[in-house]
Amino acid sequence: MANAKYEEISELAHTLAEVQCAYSFEEQLIQIMNTAVTSANINEFGRFDKLKQQVDMAKAKAHFEKLEGKPLSDFQVRMKIDQMLKEFISRSDLAE
Repeated sequence: MANAKYEEISELAHTLAEVQCAYSFEEQLIQIMNTAVTSANINEFGRFDKLKQQVDMAKAKAHFEKLEGKPLSDFQVRMKIDQMLKEFISRSDLAE
């Protein structure tokens, strides 16, 4: 069970690596993950919005379109980025 959760987190981390390019993205992600994040406070001080702004939209769009096998609107890509980041952050504590 723990191995399956680790593999899922690892897969999400790999996806994140494919769609981001800025070093500050990693710093911001680690900062969020090192706090007691809940769905209610994830965007406290705009930190989650800042994190999402660091994602390379062109790379993210190409990645998600490849996964989906169809063209996606920018809105759909932004929603997938939001979902993926929230899932990764919420599951990061399972690896410990």
